[in-house]
Amino acid sequence: MTTNEHEKHEEFHIEITVNKKPYPWDLETISGLEVLDLAQESDKEFDVYIKRKGEDELVAPERRVDLRDPENRHFRTVPKHSTEG
Repeated sequence: MTTNEHEKHEEFHIEITVNKKPYPWDLETISGLEVLDLAQESDKEFDVYIKRKGEDELVAPERRVDLRDPENRHFRTVPKHSTEG
């Protein structure tokens, strides 16, 4: 990796929220599994949603979300057995 590539990678620092708790993140994307890891929850027991105005968007465990879009930085986890309401 060249110095310029390293500097470009190091420039991306944001804060995401999971269940209203802030977490620093240094990559441009995050997967549903990584969100669950931050929340210390299991993908067998919880689903991840991006908080949206209107209806929240389900994020599959392997799906990567682009965090360069500020609207993709707020997540919540929901037990799989619960119903939306």
